[in-house]
Amino acid sequence: MATGGCERFFLVTHEKFRAEAAACFPEGTQLILAAGLDMADQLHVFLSTAEDEEKEITVITAPVLILPKSATPEFRNAPAPSGAYSVDRRALMDALDDRFHFQDFLGENGKALTDRDGYYNVFSPEELAAWQPVLGRDTLARLARNGVEIWDYNNCYVDPDVFVGAGTVLMPGTILRGHTVIGRGCVIGPNSYLENTKVDDGTTVKTSHLYDAVVGRDCTVGPFAYVRPNSVIGNGCRVGDFVEVKNSTVGDGTKISHLTYV
Repeated sequence: MATGGCERFFLVTHEKFRAEAAACFPEGTQLILAAGLDMADQLHVFLSTAEDEEKEITVITAPVLILPKSATPEFRNAPAPSGAYSVDRRALMDALDDRFHFQDFLGENGKALTDRDGYYNVFSPEELAAWQPVLGRDTLARLARNGVEIWDYNNCYVDPDVFVGAGTVLMPGTILRGHTVIGRGCVIGPNSYLENTKVDDGTTVKTSHLYDAVVGRDCTVGPFAYVRPNSVIGNGCRVGDFVEVKNSTVGDGTKISHLTYV
């Protein structure tokens, strides 16, 4: 969604799917969930509060992927409508004042967006899975442009919302998920899994799993360490081989030897 330059979202969904639908959008997104008979009125208000009145809106009526053209070297679909349309905001607002068929309106007033615009059809879960390597590689390429060193593009996965600082090395087998934040000059991996974890500058995490934790700067974690939720590791610490930490705060400069449970 961010790739397509979208800033605000109006989503039409069944009432019982509201929570699941909202979870598909990043935190902080301006999202209005609409359902029921007052949907047209809600959409009218949404359109009338646009900051740029001349900006066109994008209407999506079917599953599509929105990708920058650099994400794939060639067109994956035939240049045909993708279920996405570019529509003049004022024209849609005027149409809402009368009874009309939405799909007919799009056919007459919308510009159908195709793969040449960066919009790609997704016809099945299997096809979405086939796109996963493309999506993952695009995220890694963005990190590389910002100064992150990635050893193996085919054996490293990073969620789109993850932040990795310049000068950090991601080694093969690294998986970074959720709202993980990695500082500058770190080494992550090989074969490390971090989820919703913050790692400060200059820290090394080798062959370890970290969940919902905070690790300070200039630390060494692993190999084969397990840092569980609600753990805070201070600066200059060492969490050694086969060490497990849970619900604990470890002070600066602490060395936890191998085979230890905290």
